Amino acid sequence: MSATQTPISSRAPEGFVGGSALSAGWLVLAIDDLRLALPQTDVRQVTLASDLEGVEGDESRGLRRLKRPRGKPWLACHLDHNLRPERSPGARRLCVFFGASDGVLGLLCTHTWLLAAASDLRVEPVPRCLIEGPTPIIGMAFFQEAMAVVSDGRRLGDYLTSLRVSVDGDSL
Repeated sequence: MSATQTPISSRAPEGFVGGSALSAGWLVLAIDDLRLALPQTDVRQVTLASDLEGVEGDESRGLRRLKRPRGKPWLACHLDHNLRPERSPGARRLCVFFGASDGVLGLLCTHTWLLAAASDLRVEPVPRCLIEGPTPIIGMAFFQEAMAVVSDGRRLGDYLTSLRVSVDGDSL
């Protein structure tokens, strides 16, 4: 490897937005057995799921809403370990809100881990043979002796929007 070539383990995954996100560290959230890593710079707030309200008439999609003193409420949803909408949040007690293309969205989870440095995760690109259909996943990394998937707020928000989840004119 030449002196100017960066090893893949320290490069952002192909298409990753903003190299500065990597230097700020990661927030890893648990959704069942899935570990999802987001750049800290994309995270806006972590709150208790009990602070969220159900969205009336939305029993089939299980959306929740965080009312805010000023501005539109933030919508949050539950996904299963396959990143598909799930009706019930089960034991999920936290919600991670992140910046997306069209505002702020949230995902319910059971646990979070804050990783202070970019080097705390060694992100590798996802092999093309593992990608099927639309996905927010842009990388993979070992985390606590298991595999975590890596995304960013923009891609995760675009993915949720592609699922066409909406309530009262507000879309995820």
